Amino acid sequence: MAKSASKKPTQAIIRAFNVGFGDCFLLTFVYASGNRHVLIDYGSTSAPVNAAKDHMMRIAKKIGELTDNKLHVVVATHRHKDHISGFATNAKGNGTGDVIASYKPDLVLQPWTEDPDIPEEASGPKAFAGSLHNMNGFSAGVAAFAGTLTEKRMEALGFSAREKQFLGFIGDNNVANLSAIKNLMGMGKKTRYLHAGMDAGLKALLPGVTVNVLGPPSIDQHEEVETQNPKNQEEYWHLAATNGNGMSRRAAPLFPKFVGKPPLHASWIAQRLARLQKETLMGMVRRMDKAMNNTSLILLFRAGGKSLLFPGDAQWENWQFALSKPEWVKLLKDVDLYKVGHHGSLNATPKSLWNLFGKKSAGKPKPGNLTSLMSTEHGVHGEKPETAVPRSTLVAELEEHSHHHSTEALPMDQDYVEIIFEL
Repeated sequence: MAKSASKKPTQAIIRAFNVGFGDCFLLTFVYASGNRHVLIDYGSTSAPVNAAKDHMMRIAKKIGELTDNKLHVVVATHRHKDHISGFATNAKGNGTGDVIASYKPDLVLQPWTEDPDIPEEASGPKAFAGSLHNMNGFSAGVAAFAGTLTEKRMEALGFSAREKQFLGFIGDNNVANLSAIKNLMGMGKKTRYLHAGMDAGLKALLPGVTVNVLGPPSIDQHEEVETQNPKNQEEYWHLAATNGNGMSRRAAPLFPKFVGKPPLHASWIAQRLARLQKETLMGMVRRMDKAMNNTSLILLFRAGGKSLLFPGDAQWENWQFALSKPEWVKLLKDVDLYKVGHHGSLNATPKSLWNLFGKKSAGKPKPGNLTSLMSTEHGVHGEKPETAVPRSTLVAELEEHSHHHSTEALPMDQDYVEIIFEL
């Protein structure tokens, strides 16, 4: 374990890297004895427009420059490709994940669902974690199936070009990136798998900084995390009264028949996907994607009177538990920086959460008002306006009532948005 920094931090520097459709944040706490660095996610499914082929490698090296080649903490909020693909290694040992590992993090934080030592049970945590892992074979099939959709076949099956793109994206995003997962398990001196309310284990590494783990809840804490509600007019940023996805209000548990029985291989699934009705397939892939988001870590960093909220891609069922705790609600009212959940999606910024933020501006944002920070890219996720990411209704609120920053607005010669808080 690294030696403790002296006293308390005097600044918090937040850098949001432009990785296209993905997340990569470097949180630096400035101490008199030296800076401490926390990398939160490092992945992408779609590079920025006109980005060079080595864009992610350039960011990996830039992280090294900014940290003097030393990371103290790495956080992987959840297993989606757009959050962990940059941690992938290769046989030559010169992949982006190899570069990040060379910065020798003292601690790696992941959600409880990634813990390889979850106790064996017939149902409950082990079964849920197993179903999440079994998604990977299904996801490969979805991605392969999307690749087979010629114009003629799309027309016969009733798929639009946008829906084909959506299937390919969701399938690819959920395919396990095994080298990244293995790298995350082994790169730190220590790894902690967290659920809501746990001690993050950061007191020695980040003196003077309190870190509250607000999510994800375990199944014992909140069984709703196993399911996904596709429609919630009160909480989600709908454009109209319905999102038109043809799903029931409460989705069933994720692939219960496949727990312990993963599909044999992608081609086997791809053959059968073609036989499914379009509505069934679209509903399944939405549930698959969103269930994984409900495993996201939600971390609240507090230091020097400032509160910085990083919720990964946490969606309603994850937030529902956090918002049921009066002591956490009190903390959330005082947030200074909000990392916008799931790239600005329909249900990752519940309206009850947004309404809690006490530092939103009434008119034009002024010093001291809420800062919002979003990493996103239009046209990648969401097959129609009602499900597009980012949500136009949410973005309008962010721009009107906070100091809003988006990586998508960066020029190509600028790698990151930088925000500084005096502590």
